Amino acid sequence: SWYTAPIKALVSEKFFALTRELGAERVGMITGDASVNPQAPVVCCTAEILANVALRDGQYAPADLVIMDEFHYYSDRDRG
Repeated sequence: SWYTAPIKALVSEKFFALTRELGAERVGMITGDASVNPQAPVVCCTAEILANVALRDGQYAPADLVIMDEFHYYSDRDRG
């Protein structure tokens, strides 16, 4: 499962919140700057990271469940 957010700060915030809820062994995080437990059942990342996984793995990408938080924010050109 993937939890995506439009900015790294929100990815990090959700990573720590989900780690508290689900346990450190069940949650990972991948950003351009950090990778923590990337094989976890739940991975927090930016949409660009997930897009790269999908482009690399195609139909075999492990994306059975994707949550895109703050979806309206993805079109903001100033988001970084």
